Amino acid sequence: MKKILFASTALVATAGVAAADITFGGSANFGLYYDGSETIVKNEIDFDIKGSGETDGGLKFGASMDIDSAHNNSTTTQAVSNDPEVYIEMGGLKLTVGNIGEANDVGGISDIGFDGLGVDDVVDGLRENGSDDVRVDYSFGDIAVAASVDSSNNQWAVSASGSFSDFTASAAYRDNDGTEDWNVTLGYSAGAFGVTATYAEAGNVDGWGLDASYTQGDLTVVAAYAERGAADAYGIGASYSLGGGAAVAGGIAEVGNETVADLGMTFSF
Repeated sequence: MKKILFASTALVATAGVAAADITFGGSANFGLYYDGSETIVKNEIDFDIKGSGETDGGLKFGASMDIDSAHNNSTTTQAVSNDPEVYIEMGGLKLTVGNIGEANDVGGISDIGFDGLGVDDVVDGLRENGSDDVRVDYSFGDIAVAASVDSSNNQWAVSASGSFSDFTASAAYRDNDGTEDWNVTLGYSAGAFGVTATYAEAGNVDGWGLDASYTQGDLTVVAAYAERGAADAYGIGASYSLGGGAAVAGGIAEVGNETVADLGMTFSF
């Protein structure tokens, strides 16, 4: 599970509306990945298009979509335009309709490597994150709550998250037609050091994970461990910022009884 931060460049469109913002952002990476038996060349591109505006009465509105592509050696593994979303927002309350992330997709631990080696999936996979089509978010100060539902079946999720001085916390619950899962995550940072712990449960299966990070200048080092039943995974990685949205990153991990590793570059636009 990759957590990606988009850097955006705003363009102002003036045709038909007084002030409508169209923003383009995205990320990309490339590098080498060793899966325990062979080394492959990987690259991935993710572009994000967002449009937003505001009525005379203060109602905010917008829409977004992603354009994604991925390539392993000479094979294209992903080439899609997806995640269409439309929203309205006022006073901290936001309603989103489309192919949206479930409300329980919060918390979790960091992964290792430039493209993710899968250490976090051991515990984060218990959340069974998919997509819903209606979501409501409300934020007040440093607290955020969310609820989502799939209108085509009996699937829904809720979550709450917040930050308190040097601490962060989140909790979430999901029900998929009687199949339940929930998770909690706590984080703490002090200067250059940070640590995150998470616990998740789905049915009769539970798991937990822990990551720790240290940042010195442009260098960040992260170690992570996760366990679910008899399965566990652990690894260590590092990234070095080159400035301008570019970084060199890599890691090595033990996942699924295999030693895996990667080394590459990441870019944000």
